[in-house]
Amino acid sequence: MRLITFLLLLWATSSVAHTLEMSVVDDTEQEIAPVIEYAENILVEQLDVNIKVTHVDADHTLPGHTHATFLMEALFDYRISTSEHYYSDVTVMFTDRNLSIGSTDLVGYATIGSICSANSIVIVEITNNG
Repeated sequence: MRLITFLLLLWATSSVAHTLEMSVVDDTEQEIAPVIEYAENILVEQLDVNIKVTHVDADHTLPGHTHATFLMEALFDYRISTSEHYYSDVTVMFTDRNLSIGSTDLVGYATIGSICSANSIVIVEITNNG
């Protein structure tokens, strides 16, 4: 009986398209739409997850940190205080800052845990080489 239930659940979840509502903080000097489209294509092709961008915010008040931990804390505070971001499944900040933690350079930083919670935030560094 467990095997049948598991197979029915697997079939049901594989046949239903998953949609993730994403709000975006644009912290770049470039056009963000192609970056979002590229990210959407990767998620659809590799994870079968559709993205619905609910809000793009280029007018934020985040400090100019490049230390990923401090920037993540500021982004978390911004997310929970801004309804357009708070009610999305995840908030992604695209930035052209040189992210680091100490002497370690990063191209991205994210919280670990379940998606669709208040702390569902990601920071992605957009580099000149793509």
